[in-house]
Amino acid sequence: MFDIKIVLLVCLLINTVLAADDRLPGFAGTTAGADGGAADLKPFKSAAELTGGKLEVQWGSDFDGGFVNGEVYWQQARNRKGGLCDNHCSGHGTCEKNNNCNCFVGLDGYPEWTGPDCSLRTCPKDLAWVGSVANNNDLHPISECSNKGSCDRKTGTCQCFPGYEGIACQRTSCPNACSGRGTCWPEKHLASKAGLTYNEPWDALKHVGCECDKGYRGPACEFQECPSGPDPLDGFGNEAGRDCSGRGICNYADGTCACFSGFYGTKCDLQTTLF
Repeated sequence: MFDIKIVLLVCLLINTVLAADDRLPGFAGTTAGADGGAADLKPFKSAAELTGGKLEVQWGSDFDGGFVNGEVYWQQARNRKGGLCDNHCSGHGTCEKNNNCNCFVGLDGYPEWTGPDCSLRTCPKDLAWVGSVANNNDLHPISECSNKGSCDRKTGTCQCFPGYEGIACQRTSCPNACSGRGTCWPEKHLASKAGLTYNEPWDALKHVGCECDKGYRGPACEFQECPSGPDPLDGFGNEAGRDCSGRGICNYADGTCACFSGFYGTKCDLQTTLF
């Protein structure tokens, strides 16, 4: 008789668990949906009506859930049939110990998806411009969008802050796109073109600059150079980097020389006999 009572109690407990609603706190019970799962859940109260509560975090570009008073709330019912992981990890991960999702990783070894149910996209990663120091001299850890952009969890793309570009916001932008008068290169390549070496620093491929087309100069190649030659009085001319042969002032807007008194020519390299 005692064994029969134990069996009856166990059966009653199993039936109670199976009959219980699989829902999160704060939501009313619903009828079953067409697929056998729960239909959309409605909250008992709005986030604003919860005691001392408000919506603190919202996931995704379209609302689908968040934290209220430290608890997770979803706009729609999560599929937890048989006590499995949320939404079966959205097909983007495996259900592991304690019903936690382990999201799939990409060829780079980093997770391609994130969130409690692996429903949110991750964004491309690169060396962070600035990050929390994790180890000695580790101020630039690998971070999403290089810590210089925001990640769109719906598309998995970075929205870079002004002045940064690249799929992971991993490099700066050349000023004014070099005004259409030059080519944008990382510091490593600019140094190489100048016969120098800049390979080891962490920002060798991150900071960029303009290599201007012939006849232009300036950080954005915005200045048009003036013609120049040797100083007609054997002073410092174009060999010393002086515009207009050292005998005039360059108008960088149109690249023309305004010669000093006593000198003339497009390069101010000719001397007059009249003063």
